[in-house]
This record gives sequence, C-alpha cells and structure tokens, in this order.
Amino acid sequence: MQPSKTTKPPLTPTLPTMSSCPRFQIKMLNSLPYALLQVALIFPALASPTSDQESPSDHNDLEHYENTIFIPFLYSFTSLNTPIISGDIAGTSFEFPVDTGSTGLLISASKLPKDYTSKGEPGYQYLDSTNILYVGRYVDTAVTFYGKKPEEAVARLPILVVDESWYCPEYSVGKDKFKCPNMKAEKKKVDDICHLGVGFGRGTAPKYNPFLNVKVLNGNDVTKEDFRTGYYIGADGIYLGLTDKNTYTAAWVGLDASHSGDEYDWDLVKTSFTVDSAGPYNGHLLIDTSIAEMLLQNLPSGSVPNTTVEHPDHRQEKIKVVKPGTKLKFGFPSLEEDNVSGYGFTVGDKKFPSQPYFVQAVDGGHGPFVNTGRKFLWGFSIAFDAVSGKLGLICVTCEKEEKEHESDYDGEWAR
Repeated sequence: MQPSKTTKPPLTPTLPTMSSCPRFQIKMLNSLPYALLQVALIFPALASPTSDQESPSDHNDLEHYENTIFIPFLYSFTSLNTPIISGDIAGTSFEFPVDTGSTGLLISASKLPKDYTSKGEPGYQYLDSTNILYVGRYVDTAVTFYGKKPEEAVARLPILVVDESWYCPEYSVGKDKFKCPNMKAEKKKVDDICHLGVGFGRGTAPKYNPFLNVKVLNGNDVTKEDFRTGYYIGADGIYLGLTDKNTYTAAWVGLDASHSGDEYDWDLVKTSFTVDSAGPYNGHLLIDTSIAEMLLQNLPSGSVPNTTVEHPDHRQEKIKVVKPGTKLKFGFPSLEEDNVSGYGFTVGDKKFPSQPYFVQAVDGGHGPFVNTGRKFLWGFSIAFDAVSGKLGLICVTCEKEEKEHESDYDGEWAR
C-alpha cells in the first residue's frame, strides 16, 4: 500500500525518553528572517438549510452509543511535537507518534519478537511526505493502546514490519512498488522506525488504520451496536469510539465516499478558501498532526503573495512562504450557503495560539489543497465518524471565549 500524503514535515528525531519509538520535534523558528505567522479565527455562522435540503451540519445520531475510551497523550500537547500515546505490540511497549496525515502502522522488525522477522505477506509503503520507501511484511497483529489505568483498547490489523528502507524522491506511486528506480538510492537505517498513521482520505484502505479496527475495549469485544467506529482528537487527547458526550457541540460536515467501496473509506473534507479578495478556491483540506506549519496550494486556479526563504530545517532548500499581511479564509465544506463552519487568519497576526509556524505556498501536486498542520487543534477538536462519513468540528476556542468574555485578538466566534 502507498499512503498518500502531500506534506513535507520538517521532523527532527530526538532520543526517546522511555520507549523504543522516537519522539519528533519541530525546530523553533525564531531565527527566521520573516515574521512567525499568527492566526485569528473567524467562524462563519452556521447555515440554515431549507426544509427540503439535507444539512451536513445536522446532528449526528450517536445517542445509542456509550462505549468509548479516552487515550491521553503521554506528554502534554504542544505545537512543537507530534502527539504521542502509549501502547504495546506482542508485549513490547511503544510510544506511538499519532499522525493524522497518513494511514498505517510501521514498526522496525528489530523492535519486535524474533518470530516477526520471518512471518507475514510481502508489503511496502511509500510516504511522499518524506520521500521514503519502506519494504517489509504485513503481519496481522494485535495492538494495545493504553487509556487511564486499567483501561485499554485492542485493535487488530495488518502492520508493516519494516526490513528495508530507502530515500527515494524518484519513486512513482502505483508503478515502482517494492523498488526505488534509482539503483543508487540512499539506504536508510531501519532500527528506529515507529509510525502510527490514523488519517482518512489518504489513499490507503481503512483495514490498515489502527483507530478504525478496535476489537476489544477493557476486556470486552466491541460490536457495531454499542461501539461507533471513529475517533476524536483534540489538544486534550483522543477518544476511540464516538458518543454524543465526546462529540458535544460538534458541527458535522459530510464527506464524499471514496471510490474503493469500503464502508469506512471517505475522502478528505471539502473546503473553499479565499486569499485576500481572490477566490474562492474549491478543494480539499487535511488536518495533519505531524507538522506545525500550514501548506497552501490554490494552483492551478490562482497564486498567493509569497516570498522565497531558506527552509528552517533544511537550509540548503528554498521554499515559498506566504507574505505577512495576507488574509486567508476557509469554509467547510464551502463559503456558500452550505457552510457549516470555518476559520480565517491574517498572516503575521502574533496573538492567536492557533497560528501555523509559517504558511508554505505549494506549487506541485493536485490542487487546490490545504494542510492545516497540528496547530489547528488549538482552535478545533475533530471527530471522524467512519460509519456515517462525517467530520465533526468542535470549536474549543469558542468555549474559552464564552468563559473569558474577552480576547486579545480580533475575531468572531460561532459554532
């Protein structure tokens, strides 16, 4: 399988504190020659559909579901790090970095018991976010995620046990499969691979998504009658299994079914956005916990005001960043009458906590497209209902505004 992910996260591995999975860190960007980008959210009011119009913001019927588990982050959520949860595979403890921008669990063969070094069906994954090809074997495995003691959830799914890996920017998804076409490609070390991809709409079948394959909750088998397959992710942690309670106040946006026909396979959420007074540009949006910046592509429809700078983590690489003062506005699924929710910001506003570290103007690939980065979670928690095909947006900043009655930045707030 080849999970598709149109991001290039500047992730720098650091040593793990207590387990066999590396933590990931984004470098601080205070030394950049351009202002850090700040966000001020502006939420359009919810649309009021006519009586014969089905509204994607209509409530999601979850009242019969109560079976859920809260999975806390092992470390406090921060803009700098990919969030991490704890668990185990075959008795080996892991710290899993949770990535909503890809799908699939990849683990170094050397981290697992010896019998994992030979069993399984040949498989591979290519992450175009890092241009790395992983080759190994898919092994059907039980994966445990730890909640608050003694709670735990057990998923069962094929995981890719990685034997070999190459840096391969020349790789063609769907064509090259197990081999990099560049025979001199840099071979990567495979001793420290631990990747928990839980995103949807990434081109990989849901059977490879750990959060969509929970089989046991606190020692009891789950059923479709009592467990709503899906997940909530916010700055406060993760819920596996959706309920009315853990999705309270969510504005639900309908998703399009993918072409695979799988019951849990849905496309990315639609978005419509403007750049200053230009647009709207209609495309898709990815909420990606693996990066701290935003990626913005309105090509081929238009362009954004930008300047070229050195990449903060790869000084030899030049990137285009959106100029400070540029006003961006996003609606879900659009900015028209079917609008459910949305947000906007002025590049350069230094007061709002959901600011991306920078907004990169992306030229290649298909567009229009937006990757919000993980700092989106300071303004919204998200809930993915894999059964009904809906994305729930929970405006946590709105709730804070109601409690504090004031803010240090300009903005309008509505659920």
